[in-house]
Amino acid sequence: MASSEEDSKAKTSVAWTSADEATLVEAFKAEKSKGNMAESGWKPVAYTAVVGALKGSEKVAGGSAKTVSSVKSRWQRVSSILHS
Repeated sequence: MASSEEDSKAKTSVAWTSADEATLVEAFKAEKSKGNMAESGWKPVAYTAVVGALKGSEKVAGGSAKTVSSVKSRWQRVSSILHS
């Protein structure tokens, strides 16, 4: 039974490649130039656009498709590295 639980977790986790991260950064740069960043952070439309830019990347990286939640989480990691 534990094996199927592990398989289920593996299928639902999101995998990121360095190419995905580069796409993430470039997509957010494009959204910033469109004015989709407020003082308090990214507007929801920006996250939706980034998810769209990453659509299909799971076919290369494995894992499940990127979601707004996974993009927000990854952006926090990537931006902290960029700003350190």
